[in-house]
Amino acid sequence: MNRNPLLIVSLILMTTAIQFVLMGLLAEILVRTYHESQDRPTYIIDKIYGSTPRRDEEI
Repeated sequence: MNRNPLLIVSLILMTTAIQFVLMGLLAEILVRTYHESQDRPTYIIDKIYGSTPRRDEEI
């Protein structure tokens, strides 16, 4: 390990990976909080194309 930058590079990459994972979790929490604070659904289906009801379903 003497004069070998592999240890330092691996520590930097591991720290960066942990930070990316934690920032992703933080972004997920922020997005969920934003969508739950709205009084409207997340997705609105305008029209369904190519769907035909089956015989056992009621219209």
